[in-house]
Amino acid sequence: MIFIKRTAPPKELTDEVVKKLTNLYKEKNSSVWAKRYIKDALLNMSHNKCCYCEAPLDQQGLYMQVEHFHPKSRYPDEVVSWDNLLPVCPTCNSRKRELDTIKVPFIDPSEQNPQNLFTINNYRYVPKKNNEKARKTIEVLGLNSVDKLVLNRFAVGNALLERIEKLYKSVSVNQDDYNSLVPNATELVGVLESVQRNNAYSATISSLLINSEYYKKVKDIFKKNNVWDDDLKKLDSEARKIAFDQL
Repeated sequence: MIFIKRTAPPKELTDEVVKKLTNLYKEKNSSVWAKRYIKDALLNMSHNKCCYCEAPLDQQGLYMQVEHFHPKSRYPDEVVSWDNLLPVCPTCNSRKRELDTIKVPFIDPSEQNPQNLFTINNYRYVPKKNNEKARKTIEVLGLNSVDKLVLNRFAVGNALLERIEKLYKSVSVNQDDYNSLVPNATELVGVLESVQRNNAYSATISSLLINSEYYKKVKDIFKKNNVWDDDLKKLDSEARKIAFDQL
């Protein structure tokens, strides 16, 4: 889970349209939120990922659903309130059900930065400082479900760790030769691009990379040889913005 910067509502969702759709929902209980312009805006806002588990929403079986953070059944006036809408996968949507998030502590990733609430341990989410809101969110959504999430995080994370280990072995051989390190820098750019916020499970894999001893050694060698340029600095900085502390 990463922090999602909430964008402006789609231009079609005017105050007049919100009022009209809200009344329609109250009268007929129709799916007034299932508008293409609403879904597209939410997908763009979350980088085409579920806002909770970070599963990609473009794979077979992981089609997007519109999540009402405050459940529409309890708070019908917020049924198309832009600040109440989030993009989710069907699994997270069904697990959250009609949980009353006014009364029960639960994370809204567009309001709170998950980086401040979670740590990661063996591909599992852990509440930071026993935070109750983080604990409840993990419990309700099953964020540590082995078959649904942990194995997927492991597959992506293990491939990343193998890639950075291989890169370190190449870099260590050429660590005093700038010209030989240049192709390695191109590979490191690719590694860092793979853990940015637009990628699936980015909170987990950015954490793995930033805390990897191989990555730290590669970075030190690049700095020593003046290969650590502005592009690498920027990618490293962006990865750190979403990485969890690792136990």
